[in-house]
Amino acid sequence: MDAGTRRGAAGPADDATAVTADQLRQLIDRLIHAGHWRCGDPDILIVCDTGYDTARLAWVLSDLPVLLVGRIRSDRVLRLPKPARQPGAIGRPREHGAEFACDDPATWPTPQHTTLTPTSRYGTARADSRDQLHPRLTRRTCWIDHDGA
Repeated sequence: MDAGTRRGAAGPADDATAVTADQLRQLIDRLIHAGHWRCGDPDILIVCDTGYDTARLAWVLSDLPVLLVGRIRSDRVLRLPKPARQPGAIGRPREHGAEFACDDPATWPTPQHTTLTPTSRYGTARADSRDQLHPRLTRRTCWIDHDGA
């Protein structure tokens, strides 16, 4: 039996994110039916590695009680929130803010949040975060039929 004929497995022509979303929907449905998650419980945490399209997966699963956390590739470029429109500005308003290149610290604005944690083996671990970074979605491939912002 090849990979495309196994239940839930992706074949060569399949959309990997759609297959993953279908598998996660089945899993969450089983968790709910088994009584392991009920209304009022915290969202189910799903952690993904860099091989997943985290933005699209979050969109496709937005109707489920899940919190999706995904690692992104170090060469990804995200967008900052669009700047406020200045009075008297002419022309079409911007849809996105400046670029945030994960591999170029010169493009990083000051973080909104910083956490420092001492570790016994590696010294102090630092995590910075910035709010409202987002990928710039194009009308190609999986987003071709998407009609929202």
